[in-house]
Amino acid sequence: MNSLITTMKFTLPVLIVIFMGVLIYSPAAKYDFVWDDEVHIVKNAYDTDIAEQGLEKYWLPHPKLLYAPLTYSIWALAKNFSLNEYGVLRPGIFHQLNIIFHLVNTILIYLILLRLKLSRTGVFFGIIIFCFHPLQVEAVCWTSAFRTVFCGFWSFLSVYLYLLYLQCRRANLIYYLSAFLCFGAALLSKPLAVILPLFLIFISRHIRKESFLSALTRLIPFLIVSAIAIIFTMNNGEPVLNEIKP
Repeated sequence: MNSLITTMKFTLPVLIVIFMGVLIYSPAAKYDFVWDDEVHIVKNAYDTDIAEQGLEKYWLPHPKLLYAPLTYSIWALAKNFSLNEYGVLRPGIFHQLNIIFHLVNTILIYLILLRLKLSRTGVFFGIIIFCFHPLQVEAVCWTSAFRTVFCGFWSFLSVYLYLLYLQCRRANLIYYLSAFLCFGAALLSKPLAVILPLFLIFISRHIRKESFLSALTRLIPFLIVSAIAIIFTMNNGEPVLNEIKP
């Protein structure tokens, strides 16, 4: 009985928020493509400029698009399930992807806040703010913003795994390597993830009460990959300007 009560206390807050999220965001699944969805999803430059079939082409840098091969690969797979009988792409599945991953991100934020030992009230209000803040509406309802949501998924998963690594009594390299791989996936979803190591330094100092240098040293592999991603993105500069367009 006590274990059931404990489980309910643990799961009920996030279940309530997820249920509310489904009610609030589910109408977005009926929305159409807007703004530059045509450029990024419907007829992106990979499909119009490269004749080869298969997912391999999405992993090649393209001067007209932000380098986010993991995201473009997911979109390519989604297209296979989105064509109607007239060969027209339906936006529903793309909106559903945004909604599902946003709600999964909310769960990850919940787990991260619990690991940071915030009060249950603080955790509850934290996930409410994350899930329903007006700034999230664009990320959830605009299909091209899936890059941000998908990048967030891998980034939050990386943070959670890194927290597990920090809080283990014995250093567990599996958690560290898993966090590193998720960080790599986040970068391949959207280069925005380059800032993640800075956040991990802050978390490391908070959890272990260690010096900035110690936290920095532990994250050298993350920082090296971030630097490579920054240089690579700067050398493909046109897409960065596209990112700030509505």
